[in-house]
Amino acid sequence: MAWEISITAEGWSEVYEACHELDKKKLLDAITDDYFEALEKQGFDYTDCKKRALKLRYKLETYASQEGLADTAYELIEKNNTCDNGGYRYWIDREGYHGVTLTD
Repeated sequence: MAWEISITAEGWSEVYEACHELDKKKLLDAITDDYFEALEKQGFDYTDCKKRALKLRYKLETYASQEGLADTAYELIEKNNTCDNGGYRYWIDREGYHGVTLTD
């Protein structure tokens, strides 16, 4: 079950820091999958979604810095505004396949 995010400013800082601790591959996977899911929701067919998502991934791999990818992941968490039941894992992509986990 998914919940809407409801955390303090300190919690958002922890989410930001957790995004910046992810490696580049995980960030690329999450951002690309969110883009794919957005296209799919708009009605594009699977092949077109895949082609467009791979094109985005190539651009990100080539031109985006680790810091920029982490900032994008954080922005997606803010935009998607969803976490797992209990509020410990915050979704980067809209389907919840990728996220950051906060621990005590």
